[in-house]
Amino acid sequence: MKRILDQIFWQPYFIKKKEIENGKNEPDYYVRHNNVILLFENKDVLIAKEIKSSGDIEKIESALKIKFLETDGRPIGIGQLVTSILQIIGNCFPYDEYVNTKKSFKIYPILLVQDRIFETPGINYRMNQWYENMVKERLEENYNPNLIKPLTVINIDILIYWMPYLVEKDSNFKKIIDDHLKLMTTFKKPNHSDPEVAKQIALKRFSTQIFPISQRLNGYKFPVSLLIEKFDDIITD
Repeated sequence: MKRILDQIFWQPYFIKKKEIENGKNEPDYYVRHNNVILLFENKDVLIAKEIKSSGDIEKIESALKIKFLETDGRPIGIGQLVTSILQIIGNCFPYDEYVNTKKSFKIYPILLVQDRIFETPGINYRMNQWYENMVKERLEENYNPNLIKPLTVINIDILIYWMPYLVEKDSNFKKIIDDHLKLMTTFKKPNHSDPEVAKQIALKRFSTQIFPISQRLNGYKFPVSLLIEKFDDIITD
């Protein structure tokens, strides 16, 4: 994870987290540029086959909460992101002393996952609801949706696939996130006189709303030249 993210955020003006011995609630990865903060938690988890195939939404949600929210009262994944946000807002974040002297940082919480099953449409949307419930409850009057962004779930494979695009310009990563969050949190009601047509429009818009981020970068293709370069020693004329 660190090697991949270091390649994406390679410019020297990106501020990374300070190393602290025996630090508590340390984010898996942290990067800041001016007043924009990207917080990462990396979770390599599996969901039991019998739960995935059960068709029981309550069982599935319960398993996801245990894996990504908190277990035995201990915050994990999303819960850890919320803890870091609390520290930043409260000016008591030990991994970047600068943020303890300022206010009004834009914070992007990002959950990295290893299994592509978590790219299933709707999972990011649902996890974001849990995240927002938790962050609003814990921040109370300090919660500002203009500064504290919704949750983004990204499979690490898609970062590797997007790498040529992401390293091309330092703003590309944030642009993808912003575009995804806008689509995920915006729903425009259909305005059509025919109820059936209106229903189909609504379903299409809702489907777009719950898409995973992996389906947001339309038109991108991994450069064939890079594949050829990787396999150059075994490719013959």
